[in-house]
Amino acid sequence: MLDLAEKQRLTHDALRDFTNALPSHRYDVRIIPRKRGNRPATRNWTRAVLLAPDTIKFLRAANADDSDIFIRPGLANYVLVDFDADGDARLKALLDDGVPVALAVRTSPDHVQAWIDIGTMREVTADEGAEAARILARRYGGDMGATGRMQLGRAPGFFNRKPKYRDENNHFPLVRIIHSRPGRRATAILTEARSALARAPAGAAGVPVARAQRPSLDDGSDGDIILLDRGKVVGKFSAPPKLGAGKEAFDNALRHMLADGYPLPRRADGDVDRSRRDIDVAAFMLCCDLPPDDVEAAIMEGSDKATERTTENARSYARNRTAMALRRLGGSVDS
Repeated sequence: MLDLAEKQRLTHDALRDFTNALPSHRYDVRIIPRKRGNRPATRNWTRAVLLAPDTIKFLRAANADDSDIFIRPGLANYVLVDFDADGDARLKALLDDGVPVALAVRTSPDHVQAWIDIGTMREVTADEGAEAARILARRYGGDMGATGRMQLGRAPGFFNRKPKYRDENNHFPLVRIIHSRPGRRATAILTEARSALARAPAGAAGVPVARAQRPSLDDGSDGDIILLDRGKVVGKFSAPPKLGAGKEAFDNALRHMLADGYPLPRRADGDVDRSRRDIDVAAFMLCCDLPPDDVEAAIMEGSDKATERTTENARSYARNRTAMALRRLGGSVDS
């Protein structure tokens, strides 16, 4: 059994190895409490502060108190590809194709996150990094919902506190580094991302939406709201009471949808597909006459998938979910 000092050293060493593989001037750290009512906290630390004993103790205490710890370098040239199923096989496919993975961590059984350096420090924009992440996720089967601007990943050296991973001894899986080979860059992916962004129409995922026109509604004969996705009925909902604003609007919309029989979309591993859920909720709020800007604010403040991100990344995520909902409902998006 390791004593406390040895456990702190192992966490320090894991973060040291992370920063060695992904060098940056600063690191964004996100602390996500699982206890209801507690708000996420974001820190932006230099490497020296991140690795300081007091910081390690603080983060370990938060992790022990049922919070998850996420991290990313402060530079956009590092992109994350999140494999939430068949992680080892998908990581191997990356490596077999010669994609230079700087670092990979195992976050839980069969779940792997890979970090890839796509360009010289400071030359890559956040939009280019997000587009590169989308290209890699589509190509290798990564989670498309984890391809936002400046996406964070799980920090090595801490426990993944998702309840479904708790074993019979009340233990959680430790996030571990399983591959580290820094120094090479996937510059071809950056070139591909820049080309894709140059071709992208206004309102496409990753491209800021400046103004949006509210779509027409698809109303049933009895006045209910019917949401469609590529011709398939997502749900039929009664007219809701006033939704409110921000987090209250998101919570009220989702609660009303669930009460009317909305089936939460599921991924292949059985977890809720939060990205698809948020698009559905955004579409419902739009049909309830909530302006697009207010829908973005509701997703940003109310979605647990958004609050796991930095403020900038959460805003981008909410904007993209709203734009996708608008396109689904037939609304036009102006550049």
